[in-house]
Amino acid sequence: MKPQTCLKIFAVLFTVFSASAQADVRFVIDKGATFSGERGADNFYNLDSKKANSCEDEGYTITSCPTGFIGAYPCPYNGSYFQSCCPDEYIFTAEECTSMDQDTGASCGGKYSCE
Repeated sequence: MKPQTCLKIFAVLFTVFSASAQADVRFVIDKGATFSGERGADNFYNLDSKKANSCEDEGYTITSCPTGFIGAYPCPYNGSYFQSCCPDEYIFTAEECTSMDQDTGASCGGKYSCE
């Protein structure tokens, strides 16, 4: 291979590998306006606080149940918030009752007591 050919190949490879590529994602927020998605210090919020507030706003206000009861219908954002409390014998799925050769009893919180 000629030295000039090697030099040309090296120059092309150097150019390709030394070029920096940059990507940018922009969101259309209004006619003619965009937002890059960068969050400044003033846009920061506490995600845990937001999750707790979302649960309370959607009716998941119970965080503890009395003795003999368990939390039912947990909040999808934070599992320590519940909509109601059920007696603690309501801990089985319908499939679990069937696998124990028992019928499903009453239901509470989407779980059953087996009979």
